[in-house]
Parts: sequence; structure tokens; C-alpha cells
Amino acid sequence: MAFGFDTFINRNVQKIVFRVELALTAGNYNFRKTEKTETGYNELSYKVSQQTASLAPQLLYNLYNKDTFKAYVGVGAILNYSNYTKNKYTNQYINPANNTQDKPVEINNYLKFESPWAYYTLRTGVVLHNKYEVALSYQPPADITRYMTYAVEYSSWAIGFNYLFIK
Repeated sequence: MAFGFDTFINRNVQKIVFRVELALTAGNYNFRKTEKTETGYNELSYKVSQQTASLAPQLLYNLYNKDTFKAYVGVGAILNYSNYTKNKYTNQYINPANNTQDKPVEINNYLKFESPWAYYTLRTGVVLHNKYEVALSYQPPADITRYMTYAVEYSSWAIGFNYLFIK
């Protein structure tokens, strides 16, 4: 869910738009891996849920600007505050040779994720009749952990359909 506000840098020319968006998002992630050992294998899983509030100031430049059709490109920053729940790592050893399996080892809050984090976004889109917007945005990888030997990254592509309430 997202809400936003647009204003033209120069209302008469309408080439550059300053946009601010506020968004609330949530995602559930489940990662699984099987590691072979000499006598069997380990079933590894990691589950985490992420809830995020984002503030995204952006500058959009209208490449084509008519009343019924606008095409733009833009760049912006995204400032996030995230909460992580169901943060659980599980490891279970299984030996198929003698049909046994160990009790799963579960570790809660195995990874420490950053609550505040930021990254930038690239965006392009079209506006039809000053009311309907279709946009494509890309958020390149951003680290959401702070470990020396590895990182968990967040990245996304998004397609958006917006309705512009006020002309």
C-alpha cells in the first residue's frame, strides 16, 4: 500500500516533478537448502517475515509532456524502517542408510537484520490523461545485514499502477 504527493518544480513548464511516497509493505521469505554429508544430509531452512515502512523522495523528469500523455524517467532515495518476525533457522540431519533423522535444531533470531536501511531507486513510466500512471521501478541490491564475511541483500523490480487524484 502506498500514498504519495507530487508537485512541479516549475508549474508552467511541468518538466520536473518532485514526488514523495509513503509505503507499507510486508513479505514472508522461506529459504531451503540440502547439504550432503559423508553419511547422509542436512536439511537447512531459514524463515523470516519483514514488515517495512518506507519514505521515498524522488525527482521525475518528463521526457514527453502533453496533456493526454506524459513519459518520464526518475531517480530517488528510499528510507526504510523494517521489523522482522518469524526469524528462524532450522537444521535437521537425516541418514537414509539406516532411516534415522535427528531432532531439528532451531535457532530463533539467527540473523540480525538492520531496522533502518536505505537505498536508491530508478523509475520510468507514463501518465495518461493526467489521471492514470503506469510505472516500472528498480531498486538495486542493498545490504540489510552487517556481517564481515557475508551479507543479506534486498533488491526488487516493481510495476505500479497509480491513480492521480488532483491535476
